[in-house]
Amino acid sequence: MSRIGKRFFSLVLSAALAAGAVSAAAAPAPDAPILDGKTLVTLGDSLTAQSNWAEMASKELNMKLVNAGIGGHTSADGLARFDRDVAAAKPDYVVIAFGTNDFVRWGTDPVVTPDNYRQNMSTLVSRVQKLGATPLLFTAPYVRDDAWMKNVGTYPDGEDTLTDSIDVYNRVIREIAAEQDVDLVDMREMCNQHDIYDFLQIDGVHLSPYGQERYAETLVAYMQERFRQDANAPRVEYPQIPTVPVKGTQSLISLDPADWTEPLIGTIKVQKLNQSLRISNTSVWGAEYHYSPPVDKGVCVPLEGTELNLDLTIDGTVTNILLYFNGVTPTHNYDTTYISLPLALSGLYPDLKLDATGNLQAGQTIKGSFLLTDLGVPESFADENGNVLFSGVKLHFIGANSRPTVLREFSVTTDQPVPEKPSYQKASSLLPQSIDSLTGDGIVSTINQDGSLTLCQKSSGWFAVSYSLNQTIDLSATPYIHFRVTPDTGAANGFFDYIDGAGQEQRKTFAEMMYGKGITDINIESPVDKYIHLPTVLGTSGTITVTQILLSDYGSPTATLTWNDLSVGQMDQAPEPSTAPSSAPSDNPSTNPSTSPSSDPSTDPSTDPSADPSSDPSAGPSADPSTAPSTTPSASGQKPGTSPSTGVGLPLAAGTLLAVSAAALGWCRKKRGQ
Repeated sequence: MSRIGKRFFSLVLSAALAAGAVSAAAAPAPDAPILDGKTLVTLGDSLTAQSNWAEMASKELNMKLVNAGIGGHTSADGLARFDRDVAAAKPDYVVIAFGTNDFVRWGTDPVVTPDNYRQNMSTLVSRVQKLGATPLLFTAPYVRDDAWMKNVGTYPDGEDTLTDSIDVYNRVIREIAAEQDVDLVDMREMCNQHDIYDFLQIDGVHLSPYGQERYAETLVAYMQERFRQDANAPRVEYPQIPTVPVKGTQSLISLDPADWTEPLIGTIKVQKLNQSLRISNTSVWGAEYHYSPPVDKGVCVPLEGTELNLDLTIDGTVTNILLYFNGVTPTHNYDTTYISLPLALSGLYPDLKLDATGNLQAGQTIKGSFLLTDLGVPESFADENGNVLFSGVKLHFIGANSRPTVLREFSVTTDQPVPEKPSYQKASSLLPQSIDSLTGDGIVSTINQDGSLTLCQKSSGWFAVSYSLNQTIDLSATPYIHFRVTPDTGAANGFFDYIDGAGQEQRKTFAEMMYGKGITDINIESPVDKYIHLPTVLGTSGTITVTQILLSDYGSPTATLTWNDLSVGQMDQAPEPSTAPSSAPSDNPSTNPSTSPSSDPSTDPSTDPSADPSSDPSAGPSADPSTAPSTTPSASGQKPGTSPSTGVGLPLAAGTLLAVSAAALGWCRKKRGQ
């Protein structure tokens, strides 16, 4: 099996072994239903969507799985999409797992009150039973008090921790199970047997791989105690990930709206017209639109010699586009195997306009073909044969506007000429030469034998190490800086302090250097291997003196990342600092909003505050630490400033961190002890 396939099934296989250890529990009744071949639907939020526990358990139980988890969803959202995501699957068993988003407070009131939660969950149970299926209620796990949810509102009277707050909802679940005689899998009680820092991811909310395995074995044990399995039943066949690359041109998306997922029903308007999709956000805040095909419908291509072909117009609203790989999809994202298309295009499309968080600003048409290697698709995404698998696309709209994003082409073409790779000659490293040179608390630093630097959190929050330099760089002789960083479970960023030729002290964030001027409120969460032309990004020539570098990491005690290389040097056959697209943007005023601004002020993004990222809470918090982030919720229940890639709990934008000095970094460690 290729590495792509192994990545997808590795956790499944390991959990099957773990679950096998509990399969010898109390025997079910002789007349209990047989599980083999039955359909299991898991209805929930990101704890379901962004985890492998459902796949692990269904494989061990020999059941067909429909994962109906969607990040950011509450019990009300699950009820709204019940017919589409549950009833249509004709289930035999339905896991109902909500609560982690319901209890979140954006002010004085939770998103879903306990009384409304009771009503929603009771209704979900009744609707499952009307289908002739068996409901399985899950209690929600604990939540770390250093999770970002701590900052979004106040606790109700008598509740001292986040877990106290969520346990109010867990009590409701237990009462419903008793009152309606429904199966209950008490995941919250199971959590007490495990260390919270092992059980949860770095955000303090989502399940770690360890937590996912415990979820899987708990569900398997529960089911095997109450239901029978037939050792002679044929095994349920899971779809295989494509590993044979396609030839020629292949679309990465479907132009049939029925093949797309609208996480929040009623927020997106879609029209298919003339072999294009016209997609509008009609919600008050942000909205998403997912192309999450079955795993066997992904498009496998060679990483080398494959171009991504684009023809799209971002018209009335700020938009982000994420491309997912290797079986991971935007709806079920349990791995950071994706790239941000706007950031990938930032160095290839000279006229591209992005906001501070790396979103595409409204009023642009992008038309061209770009090699995957030029877009920065990491080699780590490829299998041993050099192939990558496209497995999904997410559109994230920020701000309502009736003017659509239009997708005309989103495809790949293989067997394109592969230009000779420039040869990089490292002149000098900018990484620290000794641990003693590092200052800053909260991180364990290791200088590896190859000179790379690994950072690992000692405690939760934002931390950084800094080190002084007095290194002179002649930009005419060594004009390139090489960024190669591999985030494992952490998120990277940093400062680059220097004195320019005029003797002025200057500072750049690494994100701005990699992705463009003004793009500061983002973190590096996927592998990056990028060569940057320093005279271009610094806007200077001649000689500079690097005085200090700060490298940051975000997460829990298990969050790690490695700076494989941070150096300056020269490149043979160096590319131009900005490479023009292979096809110019459309010059048709009817399809190019940059040449055809709307005369209707009600839909003109320049006059519509909903299209202005500076006025939209979901565009991220201010980089000024003295400015409190907005507490107005988005329609999805996602905290303003979180990554658009998931629902609850991803790190806040980097701007707030990078606006403070290294001397203040101990605050995060102090907060954990409060």
